Amino acid sequence: MSSQRPVLLVAEFVHLMLRAGLLVFHLSFVSALRDCLRAEL
Repeated sequence: MSSQRPVLLVAEFVHLMLRAGLLVFHLSFVSALRDCLRAEL
């Protein structure tokens, strides 16, 4: 049972890192899209 705990910790850490990366990617994508729209106008 104790050998399964680090695996769960690593899985949780990877999940958080993936969510943070997706959030940063989404924010940068939205800002870039906004800049493109502003440049077209």
